[in-house]
Amino acid sequence: MYHAEFAGLQQDNELKKWIAAVVDRSQGPPPGRGFAGVAAVNLVGHPKEGAFGLMPLAEHVKARAARWPLRLVTEDLACPTPWVRVARALVQRALAGTQTKYDKPLFMLSPPRGEAAGYPHNYPKLVRKILQAVATLPVATVLDESEWQPGPWCHVMPLWGNPMLQSDTGKGGYEFSEAGCYFRECPWQTLGELLKARTQIQQWSQQEWQQHGSTFATYIGYYGLGTQRGDALEKIEEFLNYLNKPAWILAAEAAESALVLAGQPLPDQAAVVDKLCKSIGWKVGNRSYTPENLTVKIATTLVTQPPYPKAPLHPNWLHPRSREFRDFALQIGGGLSKDKVVATLGRLWILPIDNSHKEIVWRLALDGLPTIQRLHRPTQVCGCGGAVGDAAGRQHVYFNCAAIRPIIDSIEQQLQDEWALPPQAPSLQCHHLWMAVRPTEAIHQGIWDVVCISALKAMDSTRAGLFKRQFAGAQPRTALAASVGVRACAQFWANIASFCGHNLAPRAWRGQVSTTHPFISFNTDSEKWNLNRSSGSG
Repeated sequence: MYHAEFAGLQQDNELKKWIAAVVDRSQGPPPGRGFAGVAAVNLVGHPKEGAFGLMPLAEHVKARAARWPLRLVTEDLACPTPWVRVARALVQRALAGTQTKYDKPLFMLSPPRGEAAGYPHNYPKLVRKILQAVATLPVATVLDESEWQPGPWCHVMPLWGNPMLQSDTGKGGYEFSEAGCYFRECPWQTLGELLKARTQIQQWSQQEWQQHGSTFATYIGYYGLGTQRGDALEKIEEFLNYLNKPAWILAAEAAESALVLAGQPLPDQAAVVDKLCKSIGWKVGNRSYTPENLTVKIATTLVTQPPYPKAPLHPNWLHPRSREFRDFALQIGGGLSKDKVVATLGRLWILPIDNSHKEIVWRLALDGLPTIQRLHRPTQVCGCGGAVGDAAGRQHVYFNCAAIRPIIDSIEQQLQDEWALPPQAPSLQCHHLWMAVRPTEAIHQGIWDVVCISALKAMDSTRAGLFKRQFAGAQPRTALAASVGVRACAQFWANIASFCGHNLAPRAWRGQVSTTHPFISFNTDSEKWNLNRSSGSG
């Protein structure tokens, strides 16, 4: 990680391939030769969102690098750490010969963005790199507008590198080149200084303009001796309009008048900059983060977002993972939607069961299990003999296959009396097991979640065992499916027994699960969870 942060990453595609192979440990040969597993784009994200918990490494390294310029700006001027003192000295040296006079390199909070963003070549390489990293963060915004009511402070508000003066595209905080002003040459560093310069130009005589006008003209993008005073004033007005802060401009003008007429001191510029650094930031959910308290974890989340507002995407656009969940919901029926799939995965994620068992549900929803269909073997027959090629997809392997039917039959046998399936749906459907939809309201949702995960884990082991055994001998397919089915049913019940034996159920379930609840019941005397299996099942 240190090498990646300071010496540079390998190419993103290569990194993603390596990490995907590590996380998706069941991944087989490369695409084109066999099963490719879950797509890398679907691995990134939290499991409760339907992903596999893969950290986006490239974005994470950028977030780590982005923290350095934020510290460079926000650390106390009085006693900075040694590296901050050195880094600030390097930046000030790079800005030598310019009019920039802030001790804090404020422009680092809003560097230029986009592929065409340029950086001065005399910046040290590491400084350019961390500027590029902080530019990957979304544009910082004012977290509380009420703290910035127009007042005397507007006179000393920095013009350049000020995140509060950015346009919606993220441009403007660095040099406002769109308005023709360049901070590296311009002596007007605050709003008050700019207004004072405008007044001075207006009051100059024609002789004074001819003497000093060409120098002033270069500050606003005009070169040569023929620049007219009106053109210069028009450019300044254009720049003030670009700021889009009319109330600030009026307050800055009032502060200038008070300074001249009443001799009132202006606010301390360093204090205004310090307050500015603490007042801007980013919002993630219901929480706000300033440059000072932004963590690498939150920065990683921010880096994955667009750096500045963009045009809305096509209304029908979906993330690849959402498309998979949509197709999955349509396949299994039950009136489910992609949002319901994500909500179910979020619920199952917090269930106290080994993650290797829960993983099957995620792979099933993303069609990331090595079925015959996903292995692209159109002529191969399932070990049970009931499907060939594309027909042997997840629907067959995890619900219709004769080898796993004993599991489903055993579950249905437990649903008797008050737990019985309704007459209008007398048998379990796909969505009942794959998405843990209770077949009857009498079943406890938590217990049913455990049943479904245990069943899918047993089904997945059956798939692997059936695949191996069908090539190991000449046993007839019917007999092979029956043999494997017995083992599958035994493993299913063993999975539930393991959950009970380790007493993993949440305490909140104790008052909700009766002593006669099928599959798992709670013994109030021993305060233990027991396997509750009716005789003759499976």
